[in-house]
Parts: sequence; structure tokens; C-alpha cells
Amino acid sequence: MTDEPPYCAIYIDHRGPTEVIEDLVAELLGVRATYEGITTDQLKIVVDHGDSYPPIEERDYSRWINWKYRLEVVSTSDDADEATVAEPIKALLEKLNDAGVKAVPACDFEELLSPWNLVNAQD
Repeated sequence: MTDEPPYCAIYIDHRGPTEVIEDLVAELLGVRATYEGITTDQLKIVVDHGDSYPPIEERDYSRWINWKYRLEVVSTSDDADEATVAEPIKALLEKLNDAGVKAVPACDFEELLSPWNLVNAQD
């Protein structure tokens, strides 16, 4: 186990603004967003937006890696392992999907996030 809790980036296909995404994610998780991000019993989430990316109108949104917004997700527990963190992340991915938001996780434990990962994707 490493010194830091498992980390996962979740790229989301949303045009923003950041506050709308924060409010949506917080609502889906049943908590309130604060200036520090979104915190549940198991996860701490910060919405990151690519300031260095080209303007929204110029982006190729057909590729998830070009999506402007990313949820930076870590465990609230310093001693959590990947399997423990994977469960609430899977639940978040399912809620985003149910809300009509495309989301793609990028982390060292993507295989634990099936069916919401790209490891099993056909395309």
C-alpha cells in the first residue's frame, strides 16, 4: 500500500460552468458543495477544469480525454485500499450516467469499476 489514498480522475462530458457541475455532483451524492469541494463519508471530490484547453467551441469532444472537466477523487480515509474506494466511485459513475452525464474514469484500478470503465469497452 502506498502512503497516499487511491486516486481516480473522472472525465465528464459537460460544458460547465464549474459551479453547475459541483452542484450536480453534490446533489447526486446527497451532500453540499463547499469551497473545498465535495465531501462524503468515503470520498473527497474536486472539480477541475482545463484552463489550458482551447475554448469549448474548438474542442474535439468525440474523445473523452479532451473533455474539459474532470472530477479529482480521493478517499477520505488515509488507509483505504483500491477495492474499498472503487465501490463509492462506481456508485457515483452510475448516478452520473443516470443523470445523462457521460463519465470516464482514469485510475490505476479501472478494472474494479466495471461496467463503468473503458477496459471492457468495445470501441
